[in-house]
Amino acid sequence: MRVLFIGRFQPFHNGHLQVVSHLIREGHRVIIAIGSAQYADNVQNPFTVKERHEMIEKALQGARLSVDRIVELQDKHNDDRWEAHVRELVPDSDAVFSNSDADRKILGDRGHDLMMHKLFDRDNLEGTAIRRLMADGKEAEWKRRVPPEVASYIISIDGPARMRVLFTRER
Repeated sequence: MRVLFIGRFQPFHNGHLQVVSHLIREGHRVIIAIGSAQYADNVQNPFTVKERHEMIEKALQGARLSVDRIVELQDKHNDDRWEAHVRELVPDSDAVFSNSDADRKILGDRGHDLMMHKLFDRDNLEGTAIRRLMADGKEAEWKRRVPPEVASYIISIDGPARMRVLFTRER
């Protein structure tokens, strides 16, 4: 079965990697969809789609995992248009994996088969918390929550400094 895994991946963390690994171990072929692709440079979406794509590729390579492909989904701010965008980009998926209630409702109501799995260590592996740790300068703490390849990449693009600026701007 070909499974579409939808997320914003801001950043791609250990929970995301565990989901991909779990799906592959279960025998599924995985397509990763980077959501909110058009957004960057704000607290909720600090990384560009290109940066998120790079994070995912580096993490998968480090874990020796392979996915069918990585696609980019733009928000359409209209449920029907967004679902059509998903079908257009990924017509060959058999099921969708997302823990976003909104994604699950939109896609489930329109006939997509949905998969769900208990999130891995959700209390610690949550993008907002990881971004906050970066902004607060808690390097050891945020680095434990992302694959080592992602931590190195985030440092190489001055991600923690970007988080400090973005969180300061949002106050």
